[in-house]
Amino acid sequence: MASIAVKAKVTTSSRTRRRLPNAFAVLLVQATPRLRAIRTRAAASGNSAHSVRRPIRNICEHDAYTWCWLDSTPMADEESTYYQALGVAEAATREEIKRRFDDLQYDLAPEQHSGASHDVLEDNRAKLARSRRAYEVLSDFTQRADYDERLRQRRLPARNAALEKMPRPPGPNQCEICGHEPAIAIVLRRGVGMLFMRRHFTLRARTCKDCGLSRFRDMQNATMMQGWWGIISFFTNFYYVAENHKAYRQLSKLDGPKGPAGIVESPRSAPSHPGKPLHKRLGVYVCAGALVVGGYYASHGFQSNPNTLSGLSHNFAVGGCVAGSANEISGMVSCSGHHKGKIIAIVSANKECPPATTYYFIEQNTDPQPGMYVCLLQAVP
Repeated sequence: MASIAVKAKVTTSSRTRRRLPNAFAVLLVQATPRLRAIRTRAAASGNSAHSVRRPIRNICEHDAYTWCWLDSTPMADEESTYYQALGVAEAATREEIKRRFDDLQYDLAPEQHSGASHDVLEDNRAKLARSRRAYEVLSDFTQRADYDERLRQRRLPARNAALEKMPRPPGPNQCEICGHEPAIAIVLRRGVGMLFMRRHFTLRARTCKDCGLSRFRDMQNATMMQGWWGIISFFTNFYYVAENHKAYRQLSKLDGPKGPAGIVESPRSAPSHPGKPLHKRLGVYVCAGALVVGGYYASHGFQSNPNTLSGLSHNFAVGGCVAGSANEISGMVSCSGHHKGKIIAIVSANKECPPATTYYFIEQNTDPQPGMYVCLLQAVP
């Protein structure tokens, strides 16, 4: 008898180790008779603890992007599944199914409900018969695979209908901002000049026509206003303006945005307003002014007005001043400082110099106009 008692304790303890730490195993074994009595009374009243099933979240085998509540998936004819009859998840192992079936056999046995009414006994008999049929199917690998496939086919219409109502990310032809279509991938750039430094920003997005035009006009206007005010950024800003105009040409070929089919997750539910056109914004006029000033100094400023030069350049021009010694000309200098004389004419022969000419010199081969006579008016000491 002692060996039988020890065997019973060991068997019960091995089952509890699957769920609880060893420290609680002995306490659970001692409380087993009381727990069985509580479970028996609950089954007699129709509120068995095993009848309450918690849905287990699992990934569908046929769709890796969809999460399914397997135990609570509704059937087309409202019929419970074999998994629900046993109270196990559809991903349960064979051992879990066997253990649950054994518990149901004990819970639904007539001797456990001796004082129950006739209706309760009949209901338990029906549940017992269905659990046996469910265990017969689910314990066999082939039958279980066929049964799972039938379940999947019966749930497919409801699953597809549910997926259509679920929000999804924008597709390859849908705007990332509003979800409308058609859309195209664009790249917009913005430059900020800071004298000797510069900053640049890049926007890469797949947008519809209206959302793209709104971003293009904002970034192009900011670029034309802030991109010229630096030594390096003045030249790189031409590239930014050209790249943005390229994106504008791509957007202008798109059709107007149309609403998506289904629900799309996007920051906006409607396309952005394109905003004011560029000719109604300040950036175009700032850009034009910067180009005019830059072009003027590039083509005229440093050639026709050498008085602003402080170095010894040999780009001799009328109105400029030169420096040098008694028999040598060093180059162009500012007329406001010390200088040898002022250029009053540049002619091809010395006889053509004006009467007021004090002296002249001939430009050398290394000068811009070799062989030309530069007529000077001596500076007043």
